[in-house]
Amino acid sequence: MKKHLQQWLDQRFPASNNIKLTQNRIYILPTKAGIGYLIVACAVLLLGINYQNNLAYAVCFLMVSMLITAILHTFSNLSGLHINTGAVMPVFAGQNAHVSVVLASVRDQQQLSIGFLREAFQTIDVPVSNPVTVVISRSTRWRGWLEPGLLVISTVYPFGLLKSWSRVRIDQKILVYPRPIQGGDIQSLTSGILDDTGSGRSDENLDALKSYETGESISRIAWKVYAKGQGLHSLNFERESQDNIWLHWALWPELTREARLSRLAYWAVELSRQNLSFGLQIPGARVEINQGDEHMHAVLTCLALYEGKEQ
Repeated sequence: MKKHLQQWLDQRFPASNNIKLTQNRIYILPTKAGIGYLIVACAVLLLGINYQNNLAYAVCFLMVSMLITAILHTFSNLSGLHINTGAVMPVFAGQNAHVSVVLASVRDQQQLSIGFLREAFQTIDVPVSNPVTVVISRSTRWRGWLEPGLLVISTVYPFGLLKSWSRVRIDQKILVYPRPIQGGDIQSLTSGILDDTGSGRSDENLDALKSYETGESISRIAWKVYAKGQGLHSLNFERESQDNIWLHWALWPELTREARLSRLAYWAVELSRQNLSFGLQIPGARVEINQGDEHMHAVLTCLALYEGKEQ
């Protein structure tokens, strides 16, 4: 039943990034306070009928007229509202995605509550002919494409006796990267990784050794030399050797699929932070060696959308 209802709603109200709330999108029902108000009005009416009291009739009719006025005002407080959504930036699993929503109206609309279903809501006012931008949070848990779900806009203005609301589906998907988890050895990336030719990186590619200077990347430290007790030195690799840093699926075979993706995501961020060139090789996908933020996002996107089996 619930599935059929959702399909009917999807067909009637397709996803869009530009929505105007009209009477066929707005619903209205009494709140708990409104139900109590109706009970009191009915009780006053019964008293008036029982005792033939004109004052009781007057109070009852006044209460009913206020309720009818509240229905009109509560409905009009949502009617005509324009909703526009912008692009959503990718986030890492566990972070909150931020959806930018622009609200505009030709009349003052007050005390609007807006948020995604089962998420935190915020209350705003929309002045006449003055669009308001609202940043709405959406929690994430898993990597991959995430549909933000229903965006709910509601109001109980002016008396709190009735609640008017609308649920809209925005035409956006959120790309969620794997959660970066620190681990592994930087030396495995710089000294023992297979490049695309199947060869490893070794000390034969060194031009020289120089004394380690504070602030240099730890990826340049000559760990083998340090292990022999010859002091802390940094490596001076040829450029072509530096270009052979690969984030390979086979680096940490003891990890599960998701843990391995998280480890690779961490090193993608870390190598980009150090401004180093690197590539990605995972089953069914390959990103050639490059550097920069755009390259990092390409690698993270590949990791986010990976659907391979445990290997």
